[in-house]
Amino acid sequence: YAISLGYIEENRVNMGFLVCPRLKLPKLLGEEVVGCIFYAEVGKGAWVVPMSDIIEKRVNIKVSSCNDFKEARLLRSYELAHTDKDKNERFKNILGISNEVPIDSQVKYGLLACGEGDLILRFPPVNNPSYREKIWDHAGGVVILEEAGGKVTDLYGNEFEFTPTPYFSKNIGVFASNGLLHSKGLEVLKEIMGN
Repeated sequence: YAISLGYIEENRVNMGFLVCPRLKLPKLLGEEVVGCIFYAEVGKGAWVVPMSDIIEKRVNIKVSSCNDFKEARLLRSYELAHTDKDKNERFKNILGISNEVPIDSQVKYGLLACGEGDLILRFPPVNNPSYREKIWDHAGGVVILEEAGGKVTDLYGNEFEFTPTPYFSKNIGVFASNGLLHSKGLEVLKEIMGN
C-alpha cells in the first residue's frame, strides 16, 4: 500500500510524496531495507529514500530504458474488477506483452518511476464504464513519474486535469509509461477504445 500526498497549485501538481511502508527495492536500497519514500518537485527530479534513513541514503530515480513491448513489464491493479479485463488482454495481445505484474495503489507509480516497471494501464471497470478516477489517487504519483522521465495521460492521450474537484471529470482511465512506449501504446488504445 501507499500513502500519497500531492501539492496542487493552479491545477498543476508541483510536488508529490509516496510513502510505501512495506515496499522493498533491493537494487536501489539494499536487500535489508523495507519501506521507502518516493518524492519529487517539478524541475528538481525524483528521488527515493529508505524510511529508516531519509537523510543520508537519497537515490535519484529514472524510468527504464525499455523500448520493446515484448520486454515491457505491465503494472496493473491486483483486483481485475478494478479494470476491463477484456480490453486489458487485448492491449497485451496486440503489443505482445507477456510480463504482467498485479499490484495495487500508487505503489505502481513509484515502481515505474524507478525503472521497476514500464507501463501502467487502467480501463474503467466493465460494470461501471462511466467511472472516473479520483484526483487524490494520482496526484502524488504523477509528478514523481514525470520527474523521473515518464509520461502519464488518460486512455485517449489527454493530460490529467487537476481541478479542485474530487474526480477527473474530463479524463477516462490511466495510461502511464516510461515515455518511450507511450506513443505506440496510445495508438493501440485508440483502436481498442474505438476512436
